[in-house]
Amino acid sequence: GVGDEILYAGMLRDVMRTGVQAVVETDPRMVTLFQRSFPELEIIARGETIPADVVAQSSTARLPYLFRRRLADFTATGPYLIPDPERIDWAREVFSKLGAGALVGLAWRSGNRRTSSGKSTRLSDWQPLLARNDILPLSLQYDPGDESDERLYDNPALDIRDDIETLAAEIAVLDHVVSISGLTAHLAGALGRPGHVLLPRAPLWFWFAGGRRCPWYPSLSLVRQQTPGSW
Repeated sequence: GVGDEILYAGMLRDVMRTGVQAVVETDPRMVTLFQRSFPELEIIARGETIPADVVAQSSTARLPYLFRRRLADFTATGPYLIPDPERIDWAREVFSKLGAGALVGLAWRSGNRRTSSGKSTRLSDWQPLLARNDILPLSLQYDPGDESDERLYDNPALDIRDDIETLAAEIAVLDHVVSISGLTAHLAGALGRPGHVLLPRAPLWFWFAGGRRCPWYPSLSLVRQQTPGSW
């Protein structure tokens, strides 16, 4: 998934430090964001012709085996994605019209058919947060379905599913993000933005088995489900 690509991109600078010349093949939606963030690397969209001088290939999912074998290997972890400055200016201008209060982005449901059932919530689960009068809750949900709440601000972007650059810029401007395990959580962590990630009882391996700290993303706090199915 795209979130996994963002996670593993946190080790691309480790690759560069080895002196290896690398070409990174990624989801087409990520090319400009990755190129801006890692200008020393050649970034190509998945499906493009791989340069003829490439002599070896590896999934980025193998990089943790090389560069994150112990918790001590995470000491240099920090923000590594650089959002588009023009989109940042646009987001600031739009969000400034929403009023006073902490601007908090919410993502409550996964669109991944393979993994969504265990980690998705319902918007109705979020009522205690939506009822707070000290925040401005903004939807970061690219596919809200038929769920809505009058206290939740609609996202001003036209298509945050395919326009990940705009989603990244929005997150960079927010005061806080609260998200299930998914693209939004990974973007917030890679951008160094504060947030909470709601994890199911048995999360994917990279969230580890316990604890609130997230070694991959120091700015995020992990909230672990205690009873399967209950948020």
